[in-house]
Amino acid sequence: MLQTQPNARRLRSRLSTVVVLTLVVVTAFAVPAAAGEPVIDPDFITGVSAPMAVDAPAGDGRVFVAERGGKIKIFSSATGAFIGTFLDVGGLISQGGEGGLLGMAFHPDYAVNGKFYLHLTNRRVSPGDVDIVEYSVSADPNVANPGSYRRLLRVPQPASNHNGGTVVFGSDGYLYISLGDGGSSNDPSNNGQRTGTLLGKILRIDVDGDSPYAIPDGNPYKGGGGLPEIWARGVRNPFRMAFDPATGDLYIGDVGQGAREEINAIGPTHAGANFGWKIYEGTICRPPTSGCSAPPGYVPPIHDYRNTSSTRSVIGGEVYRGKTLPGLEGTYFYADFYSSNLRSLRYSGGSGGTVSDHTNWKSAMGPVAGVVGFGTDGSGEIYMASLTKNRVSKIVLGSDRVWGDDRFETAAAVSKQAFGSASTVYVAYGFDFPDALGAAAAAAAADGPVLLVTSTGIPSATRTELNRLGPSQIVVAGGPGVISDGVVAQLNAIAPTVRSAGIDRFATAAAVSKAAFGSASTVYVAYGFDFPDALGAAAAAGAAGAPVLLVGGDSVPSATRTELNRLGPSQIVVVGGPGVISRAVQADLGAFVD
Repeated sequence: MLQTQPNARRLRSRLSTVVVLTLVVVTAFAVPAAAGEPVIDPDFITGVSAPMAVDAPAGDGRVFVAERGGKIKIFSSATGAFIGTFLDVGGLISQGGEGGLLGMAFHPDYAVNGKFYLHLTNRRVSPGDVDIVEYSVSADPNVANPGSYRRLLRVPQPASNHNGGTVVFGSDGYLYISLGDGGSSNDPSNNGQRTGTLLGKILRIDVDGDSPYAIPDGNPYKGGGGLPEIWARGVRNPFRMAFDPATGDLYIGDVGQGAREEINAIGPTHAGANFGWKIYEGTICRPPTSGCSAPPGYVPPIHDYRNTSSTRSVIGGEVYRGKTLPGLEGTYFYADFYSSNLRSLRYSGGSGGTVSDHTNWKSAMGPVAGVVGFGTDGSGEIYMASLTKNRVSKIVLGSDRVWGDDRFETAAAVSKQAFGSASTVYVAYGFDFPDALGAAAAAAAADGPVLLVTSTGIPSATRTELNRLGPSQIVVAGGPGVISDGVVAQLNAIAPTVRSAGIDRFATAAAVSKAAFGSASTVYVAYGFDFPDALGAAAAAGAAGAPVLLVGGDSVPSATRTELNRLGPSQIVVVGGPGVISRAVQADLGAFVD
């Protein structure tokens, strides 16, 4: 009996578990996420280049992403779909050192006045001074008015690093600005402590007051003793900071010199806080000094951690106040640019509160990679901008998902979730997929997984999973032109390894079938040059104890013919419609059915 099956979903009705495979070159870390639990959607927003900041007006259904190069793009907060480019300030900025378009904030009354604010390094001089600028939206809500540019503040920068990078409105309606200590290292001018400079400070200004701004009442130096814009001091590079919209507490991630990374928090009325830099770095005296004394107004961090090769640039985050995940209410999320860990804590609030519930979410939610900024949409849901991955992730309500930092980790994650151990493991090439498809069906019949390798090496995730499984046999699907003999030798050091291969993808699929199946009452046949249909075939074939063979769109390759004759099936299932596998091929296959 010959069957055509243009829609593989017909096979799923009797299956208790359905695995949906999404092939993405770079995804995230190995995480089986239970439905109803929080998980990171790593590619919620794509089509961005070096994203730095994420923000949205309150109650808005859009989310705005600022790119380092100067573009601000709009996406749907519901689907991540691209809406349009809001503004491009690339002609104004310098990207030297740590510069670029670094931060963005919408006015609390944006729905009425259409104003928003940017934190950027300008190209007027090298290395680029910090400018705080204002723009307004045009008559089109998805396009800003470039002619509305107004500069509020310019802060000269002696070096190309430590620019700070955040603009954010507090619950008091004032704009808060983070500025680094001017760069270089170890704050050579002691800017963090000096009140005669804006460097190394948190500023607070009233953008609705005098032109270009007014100094709010309550600023600690409004009456003298320092520059009136200063709200707090003693920071090194407070790259990211955010307010808890429910309590008004300000959270600041301050990047350390080389010993500690720190998170600071103060209540909404705590003017004049001194976070200690460069006397303190985190909770310790700045190395190599010792026996330091706390400066006036000193507020120690609520949390700090050791600076290492993989944790050396804290990225301050957001307090969750969204609606989708009520179990996370009040949780403060943060990251480190050099780590793939998303972490969180809970803070009791105010100044001098207590910290609890330190959590590393990597195993539960997935990793984050190259994160340089957190943000929220109009409903309070949290996003993370990945500079190195050119994407924006979102914390969402999870469906069952298994994934990894790359295709190799994803394959290892699938294996780890599905198999406690395996006597036989199939290994296939990780950059082209027909060999892996044949291996998938054979592996299922052998109750074993498929893992992936490169042509010249065994990725660490694959090696770790092989060691965990402890197989008595490894089957390599593919010839030495795809997976080298050197890789086979490496695999053989883990477990006895054999190779199933042919001169091409069709012959390899036939060889895998021949090695795994003495006969088969059912054979699945899929297109050999495009793989979504064949992915469905592999799972179904495994469930049926059947192989997957490959054909061309208009022909049945000789290796496939030979294997069909050997197997003697009573049924062939063709996966894919006539636009993929022609009716002539379907008819040709019918001749092989007993």
